[in-house]
Amino acid sequence: MNIQNIKRLLKEVGQLADSPRNRQLEKIWRPSEDAVRDSWRGTPRPVGSAGFKGVPITVEPEKAMWAKILRFRVKDFYTIPEVYLEYSLKIAKYKFQEFKDDAPVSKSIDIWLGSAFEPSLFGVETVYLEDKSPWIGKNPIIKKEEDLDSLEYPDFYESGSMPLAHRFYERIRELVGEDFNVTFPCWMKGPFGTAVHLRGMKELLIDTVVRPDFVHRLMRFITESRKRWIQERAKYLGVRVGKGDLDNDEVNCPTLSPKTYQEFVLPYEKELCDFHGGISYWHSCGDTTCLLPLIKEISKLGMLHIGPWTTLSKAVEVFGSTVPFEICLHPVRDILLATEASMKNKLTETIETCGNMAYTVRTDGLDAIGALDAATNQVKLWIRVAREAFGKIG
Repeated sequence: MNIQNIKRLLKEVGQLADSPRNRQLEKIWRPSEDAVRDSWRGTPRPVGSAGFKGVPITVEPEKAMWAKILRFRVKDFYTIPEVYLEYSLKIAKYKFQEFKDDAPVSKSIDIWLGSAFEPSLFGVETVYLEDKSPWIGKNPIIKKEEDLDSLEYPDFYESGSMPLAHRFYERIRELVGEDFNVTFPCWMKGPFGTAVHLRGMKELLIDTVVRPDFVHRLMRFITESRKRWIQERAKYLGVRVGKGDLDNDEVNCPTLSPKTYQEFVLPYEKELCDFHGGISYWHSCGDTTCLLPLIKEISKLGMLHIGPWTTLSKAVEVFGSTVPFEICLHPVRDILLATEASMKNKLTETIETCGNMAYTVRTDGLDAIGALDAATNQVKLWIRVAREAFGKIG
């Protein structure tokens, strides 16, 4: 591992972070708390604030696509701290210089070990692949009701991926010195999503009908586990418990009806909101259209993800301008296989629907379909078209 290369990258990214363009970009977004996410996600200010008339845009390729662009192994990225640091810096530099979206460069290295992190704390296997982000093992650890009674609250130092998390944190802090902040991994997955991977989706959904008391016991155990873990994290870092995220891809329709969400999921999300003093970001890539009125009951919601399957006009109808939106487009339909005309039509529709509320438009989940150059050119085309539609910011 070339430590000198890492030191050079730290200097270069630090210079980009201190650049006039980056200082302007930082003004577009509200200050963020100690949040660790899969990629950069900022909360936008309302259109027209801070002297900007445009809508901020961001692009986030999958690690598999970054591995093709920058030539590294995804498995190494998630298992070797030096590789994680080097290519996190290279990704930040490439985005800022090549894609030129509106995500600012930060002197912070956020450690995110993949969506399998939270289930691993209970004993679910993490599967590492050469060219894909880690997968969550397919074998549930709760095969019968009695199995829940044998589970213990996760240990902050020893359970699942925690030894790896500590190794990453200690080593990366050692490498970056005092000029960069390193953010320890955080628990982001919502209680229902965690329950799905402990019990299995089909089994859990059947449980909501035939064993509702068991589902509540499971959700109570997971919610309490998260609260204890977050308190241990705060103690370890010497900080207070701050606002939290709820990553909820498993929370969607038709997987959950509004009634099922209201009974088995929402109470625990509200409890975590009270515990954290607010939810800074509620996320589900799935269709949440019919759940939106219930999601609105979560107080102190900092930003809501609107995925490509959720009806944007319904979200605006329900929330108005009370909560900023992160509007995420479909990576294939709206970017990789889109024409310039269809891109313009989609963005025009978004502008007409959202008006002057606070929102950002991003595209993630990107990976090359066919030639890599064709995929990167499509991303750059979308950024150009979005700039023309929303107004230049970056």
